[in-house]
Amino acid sequence: MPIKDLKGVDLDIANHENGLKKMRNHLSQAEAAIKRREDHVKELEPLVKTQHGLAKSELEKVVVKLKEKAKSLAEYVKKGQAEIKEREKLLAASK
Repeated sequence: MPIKDLKGVDLDIANHENGLKKMRNHLSQAEAAIKRREDHVKELEPLVKTQHGLAKSELEKVVVKLKEKAKSLAEYVKKGQAEIKEREKLLAASK
């Protein structure tokens, strides 16, 4: 069974393995970005508690955006890991 990319184009095994390597690298970078955002939130939350007025509301907005982005990246990682598993199955079946 030929392996196809997301657009339905046939790929040879070398291209498929290279694509998996790139996907793993992107997911690794996304996981690192999630960690950075979580660390930044941990740093900002105590600061938010000490602020008042406009500074506090602006910091709260930043924290919310960081959390939303981390959640979005986590969903991206989850979908990417599922795609990698599927492609690994196709690769194993084609060998």
